[in-house]
Amino acid sequence: MNYLEDNPSRAKTLALRLLLLIAVALFLAKVGPTLADELSGGTPDPVQSPVASASPSQSETSTPTVSPDPTVSADASSTPSPTSSASASPSASPSPTPTPRALTSQSLTIRIPVSLRADPRAKTLKFPKIEILGAQKILFCANSPGLTLDVYQKSLAQESFNGEGLIFGDMTDSLIMSGPTEKVVAVINSFGGLSISAPGAVAGNSALFRVVSISDATVDPRLCNSGASENIRTTQILPLEISLEVKKGTVTLAK
Repeated sequence: MNYLEDNPSRAKTLALRLLLLIAVALFLAKVGPTLADELSGGTPDPVQSPVASASPSQSETSTPTVSPDPTVSADASSTPSPTSSASASPSASPSPTPTPRALTSQSLTIRIPVSLRADPRAKTLKFPKIEILGAQKILFCANSPGLTLDVYQKSLAQESFNGEGLIFGDMTDSLIMSGPTEKVVAVINSFGGLSISAPGAVAGNSALFRVVSISDATVDPRLCNSGASENIRTTQILPLEISLEVKKGTVTLAK
């Protein structure tokens, strides 16, 4: 205190400093909240920036989810196409069927009658049993102009036997049969044998037969002439000879 009293100028200086500090404190007390509000009001800028950055992030996430879908569908659609073409290629090339032909060896045993006799008034005649041996498959051709050739079930035109197409030209004057030898012969001899009929008398006509040993069954008439000449048979149909003769003799009567 003595120091201040002895220096009045120093005391004034300290008083002025004290007053200045009080004024600054009052200023800060009033201006501080205002600055704090302004500083708090400027903070939305960094808040908006992440919102704007979130929008491209959404577009980035949507872009990869859309792009792989058409890629997968394109691959799935393209992959079955070669598979279908590859599976169709083997089925489009079937194995070729062999062409029937006459065999080189035509050694056959044929038993067909050279002649038959019929009642001069008869219009129908049946052949006896016919035999053909020596080949696995044959082509049987019969021709009789003006007559009707009938095999298997009579008076009924047929083209198959037990589901197999063995007959062609049934109930006509030109008959062709083909297949395994045993089956062809069995059909010829069935139902009483081969039948020949005519609008008038059957006697006086003839029938021509050709037998060919073949590789595969066929009813192609062009192969009828491919056999050997020794396998051709002709049957003449002759009338029965009827004669009236008177014979005399003794007859012993019982008493």
